Amino acid sequence: MPTIKIADDILSPKNKIRISYKGKNSFFPVTIIPTMLKDILRISGKDLFAKDLRWDATADAKQFYCVWYAKYEEDRWTDIMFKVTLQGAQNSSDKMGWINIDLEGKVTTEFEYSNFLQKALWFIFNRMFYYKQRRMYMEEGKEYIYKFREELLHAMKLEGKLDVEEPEQATT
Repeated sequence: MPTIKIADDILSPKNKIRISYKGKNSFFPVTIIPTMLKDILRISGKDLFAKDLRWDATADAKQFYCVWYAKYEEDRWTDIMFKVTLQGAQNSSDKMGWINIDLEGKVTTEFEYSNFLQKALWFIFNRMFYYKQRRMYMEEGKEYIYKFREELLHAMKLEGKLDVEEPEQATT
């Protein structure tokens, strides 16, 4: 069945928050991300998956790259997809290293239709009624991303001690 798909970045106009850290135990966030996502979003294991897990154990500074996705369903048409990307390296002897953590989110709405009239009615419904609801979902998603960031910084014991790129706010 054909669908109308509407997708928006939660942190628009910039699509991600980056946390950059250099220091001891840079691999630690990789170990706590899945549990934190499940706890903060209150989702089960079926809504959390790793798309890409890679590491290079051949060098002294072990490099790693991980991408985690968490899906949070709002209603029967809309869900929020959170993406956490971790890239870094950690020296195996002294545990010193670096990590970049990118936090992103997207709100996606899909309406199914079977004919041109139903398609037109979905567009009208979205424009007149559902648009405000989608904006509320985007704000909720933004709150989850910022809560996740704060919990992550707290777990790493780094509140106010590192470089965090804030999304640029749109000017009106």
